[in-house]
Amino acid sequence: MSFNLKNDYDTTQIALPPQPLPSIEATSYKLLEWAKPLLDNDEYQASLDAVMTFCETKGSGEQLQQALVQAEDRYWSGKAWQDHYLRHRDSLAIHSNVFYYLESQLHLHEFSPVQIAAALAISATEFMLEIQRGTLSQDFQGKAPLCMDQYQQLFGATRIPGELRDRILIHPKADHMMVMVKQQFFPVRLFDAEGNIRHYMDLSAELDAIKNSAIDEAVNIGIMTGANRAWWAKKREYIKQHSAQNQACFEQIEHAAFVLCLDEDAPQLDNDIAQKLLHGKGDNRYFDKVLQFIVFNNGKSGINYEHTGIDGSVMLRLIRHLYDTVPLAIDDTQKAMPLASTPSPLTWTIDSTIEQAISHAEEEFARHCNGYQTQVIHFNAFGQDAIKQRNISPDAFVQLALQLAEFRSQGSNHSAYEAIMTRTFDQGRIDVLYTVTPEAQHFIRAFAEHRPQAEIANALRDAATAHIGRAKECQKGSGIATHLLALEYSYEHLNAYHSEKERPELFQCPAYQKLMHTIICTSTTSYYGVLLAGYGPVVDGGYGLRYFKRANELTFIATCQTKTYPQMERYLRTLEQTLHDMYRLLAE
Repeated sequence: MSFNLKNDYDTTQIALPPQPLPSIEATSYKLLEWAKPLLDNDEYQASLDAVMTFCETKGSGEQLQQALVQAEDRYWSGKAWQDHYLRHRDSLAIHSNVFYYLESQLHLHEFSPVQIAAALAISATEFMLEIQRGTLSQDFQGKAPLCMDQYQQLFGATRIPGELRDRILIHPKADHMMVMVKQQFFPVRLFDAEGNIRHYMDLSAELDAIKNSAIDEAVNIGIMTGANRAWWAKKREYIKQHSAQNQACFEQIEHAAFVLCLDEDAPQLDNDIAQKLLHGKGDNRYFDKVLQFIVFNNGKSGINYEHTGIDGSVMLRLIRHLYDTVPLAIDDTQKAMPLASTPSPLTWTIDSTIEQAISHAEEEFARHCNGYQTQVIHFNAFGQDAIKQRNISPDAFVQLALQLAEFRSQGSNHSAYEAIMTRTFDQGRIDVLYTVTPEAQHFIRAFAEHRPQAEIANALRDAATAHIGRAKECQKGSGIATHLLALEYSYEHLNAYHSEKERPELFQCPAYQKLMHTIICTSTTSYYGVLLAGYGPVVDGGYGLRYFKRANELTFIATCQTKTYPQMERYLRTLEQTLHDMYRLLAE
């Protein structure tokens, strides 16, 4: 079935208001205000002129806004983000998909990787049934209920490549998973003949048989899901048309609830684990599948997920469930039933064209992944508990440290953002808190100029207050990123019919160009059940930076292009020193 933003499952939730559509004037002038710390006088004046032109009566801004209003679509914000992801043409690996390294209550020396994988699959299936039956309890942010519709897009979902735009297929009543071992795909039933979730011992036995039967040389179809989307769309269509058997293979994968990857690798160090979960070598993955569980040969496990319909807060709810219930799935009191037959993998028919495509994809994927680096930093001098004792928001403290560290290591500040959840609205996703404020710049100048400590500390607290205020604006639907995203795609839709229309000056002015070019792309979430998480940078020369504020530790997972890795290493070293310096500043 085709992707639908509503009612792919028969679930109910508390009625929520739609995200308000801001006025053109409100968003345009706020763009100017938020970008001002990044602009010189000439750039600001040019941007002001562009904003005024954009907001003129019967101007381009009014036309684009009217296109949104006339659509009468209360889900405009969710669709803006959906379009953002589905139009993305680069590899899903690093550029789009997100990883999580799972914390486990299982002692790895007591359970084999196959046993851990079986328990993980059972726990995930229980969560899927709660969604399907409409029994998943309501999410809240404080006392505010949150939109639950993203859960509908978690299981049985696959991103299908297209030459210009991808699409999402959802099979809400999926009854099997796809197990990947050594590049091969093994369909495995999740339910028994009576419709109950399969017993742990039976599932463990089948996974063990699969792992033992997998051959060393297999057709690496999965590697192509990590390629350019337009290229993969053409190759996928060719493979489908090559034989009915190939088409049936794709359908089996697409109908699966999720993919379970049993890897031969056994990474130990955090940097290695993060890289293998973010992209790996591409030889035992299917990046198009929305949900991939990965279990390494040492029992460590994680998730790689496709981002189109799912944000971090939803994934963290699943992860909390996994952490709490995986141990409960293990039941060795019952003997496994004998396997009716040896599990068989999907069989592809290929020709020289497909072989050449696979070779090309393998070479390109290796080149792609070699172009990026990952660095994990565990800062254990203090954590959020100690920061709170200084009467300052831990998140604002960390965000200001990120900006100060950039200035100290590079001599300037560029646009940076923090993702802010907007699920208090129907179909709400996120908005973007652009963190470089005038107050933050004042604090950085005061610090750099070695002003009196009391003055610097006051500037830090003022900057933290401004950060919190801007976060609240975004939470209430008064951010600018989602609206600008919707307006830009509104322009692209209109331009498809009126190709002579010039791109509005607003989208070309310095304010837009500099604010949207986010060098430091950050996000933070609960760390319950999670050891690490991360994603790639969003712009050339930028950093993807996920962080966790634990009670007594701050954890940073940073990614960048290989060419900028020395610069990122210097930045992260400076960040550690900056955290110490800011903490001492508030302690005095």
